[in-house]
Amino acid sequence: MKKLAFYMLITLMFSFHVNAQWKVCNHGVRIGEGVCFILDSNNLYYCARDKGVYLSTNNGDSWIAKNTGFINNGDDYYINYLIFSLAMNGNKMIAGTWVNGIFLSTDKGNSWVQKCNGLPYDSIQSMYDGNVNSLVFDGDNIYAGTDWGFFISTNDGDNWTQKNNGLLSTYITSLAIKGNNIFAGTRSSGIFLLIDKGDNWFPKNIAMGYINLIIIDGDKIIAGTGEDGIYISSDNGDSWTRKFNWSIIGTNSLIIYNDIYFAAGSGVSYSTDYGDTWTDISEGLTEYDIETIIIKDNYIFAGTNSGLIFRAKLSDLITDVIENEQNINTIITPNPANDLLIINSVNSIGKEISIYDMLGNKLKTFKQEGSETRINIESLSIGIYIIRIGEITKTFIKE
Repeated sequence: MKKLAFYMLITLMFSFHVNAQWKVCNHGVRIGEGVCFILDSNNLYYCARDKGVYLSTNNGDSWIAKNTGFINNGDDYYINYLIFSLAMNGNKMIAGTWVNGIFLSTDKGNSWVQKCNGLPYDSIQSMYDGNVNSLVFDGDNIYAGTDWGFFISTNDGDNWTQKNNGLLSTYITSLAIKGNNIFAGTRSSGIFLLIDKGDNWFPKNIAMGYINLIIIDGDKIIAGTGEDGIYISSDNGDSWTRKFNWSIIGTNSLIIYNDIYFAAGSGVSYSTDYGDTWTDISEGLTEYDIETIIIKDNYIFAGTNSGLIFRAKLSDLITDVIENEQNINTIITPNPANDLLIINSVNSIGKEISIYDMLGNKLKTFKQEGSETRINIESLSIGIYIIRIGEITKTFIKE
């Protein structure tokens, strides 16, 4: 019976896709349209457009409001300001709003102060023009992408300076930094590049139209569009390759985890081949209009347009992610092996190492004393074997 259970476990481990186990984890969060997630060490922040900023220290089991300075007369059900963007750098957080400018926190969201000097202000309407759609920290600088263009602050938001020269559209939806260059996505004119943080913007594929997001992945620049899939450039935006799939036709959020692309829009999908093909992992979601996603530990989180937060274990969704994570942390060489198997795994020091045959019979047991363990496998017959290193399960071939 134990062998049968073990065999079933191994079979499940090597299956490509299992039923998704998405669960709602909104405890403590007032339901409001999702804006973004932010990771800070072991903590997770979530922003809901009309309900403010929340902190979770337990992977989404519960959330604590961080809205002092946003609150409407002490009532935390609604806040005074609709938040459209959020960024974090150390203890500093900055939030961009609709018609109320920019707010800064220097204590990880415990308190917020308005920082709008230099932003366009309509004195008749008594409001700041439009939305602050994207915010990015860059060392001592803060960049803001707004409905009225690009702004920079060098003093924690005390003053903002506009830089719009060369922009064909001043409606900036997204910002990304690549070295000394800044990329800006616009609502109607594609992507623009600011070289060496200078004063003039240059167009980089205006035909893409509405840009929802820009992600930098090493030498690659990834642009998610409103209705045309994603585009990838490997030459600083000079040329682009379209990666289209119906599951990512409108991409609201994209993250990269262990070289796997996760995209959200109408559900959640992932790609292991840089966007050429996509697999949907939305099964189990009760709402498919996803605004933002993030991965923390072994969990993927999805924030929806209606304000629900969903959470699922990556191991319940795809085995590829688990294998990638194991391949980074645990290396077995050579494979195939003849007489000696070498295991390098810093994270498994002190863990038990067991070798099984494909029927579930335990053949050898060791304890990993250091980052490298050498195992003599001369006595094993030629074939495929399963090796468990702590909680990690892998296979190797004996020649």
